[in-house]
Amino acid sequence: MVAHGIDDPHEIVAGPDGNLWFTGDYTVGRITTSGVVTVFSGGAIKTPASIVAGPDGNLWYLDVGSSGKLARITPDGVVTTFATRYPRGLTVGPDGNLWLTTDSNTITRVTPTGVADMF
Repeated sequence: MVAHGIDDPHEIVAGPDGNLWFTGDYTVGRITTSGVVTVFSGGAIKTPASIVAGPDGNLWYLDVGSSGKLARITPDGVVTTFATRYPRGLTVGPDGNLWLTTDSNTITRVTPTGVADMF
């Protein structure tokens, strides 16, 4: 059963905009404090997972389809993707950057502007 356009939700996080954000099958969604659900899908959104509230006021998630990507979605639903290799884990570090692990034995630091360093 699909309620409010939510199809198989995976992860949920409190967003910097005061709303809840979630990933689902081929979707990223927002639930406002009044219960209004908005689902973003299509375009650059393929197989989202591991959503986190970013230090820049946006939401960041991993798109784990194919070889994978790091993606940023604004509170208005604008998606920007950044090439990565097989991402698997994502968090925001105490340094204000995003950190992700990959299946290719690397840890990557990504600034909120998308500049990446691999370790």
